[in-house]
Amino acid sequence: MGSQGHLIFRVEGEVNGEVSLRWSEMNHFGEVHHETRDDSVGTEMHQAQQFAKELEGQVAEIGAREQQAVEELKKMKEDMDGTMARLEVEVTELKKKEALAKKTTIDEYKSSIGQLLGGY
Repeated sequence: MGSQGHLIFRVEGEVNGEVSLRWSEMNHFGEVHHETRDDSVGTEMHQAQQFAKELEGQVAEIGAREQQAVEELKKMKEDMDGTMARLEVEVTELKKKEALAKKTTIDEYKSSIGQLLGGY
């Protein structure tokens, strides 16, 4: 087409979600060489809108899954923190018992040495 003419597009309206597009090819004298009406634009627009709705649904589903995963991880962390606190208390108690056992063993050893040496 180049400098010989112009393309003119006109949107004629929308009916039931369908956009009607009319385009004309005009020469430099303003004479119409070709005119066409393309209702497929509306169909493509509708398909694009449907695709966008599907994508929005998928994004919402992914968001829900993400939230569920976050909640599960929080619960797991709470459980782990509780287990760690319980184990720390248990380790402290075991260390106390170990220290008491060592002291008792040393006291018994000293007592038995004292008895052995006292007899001489």
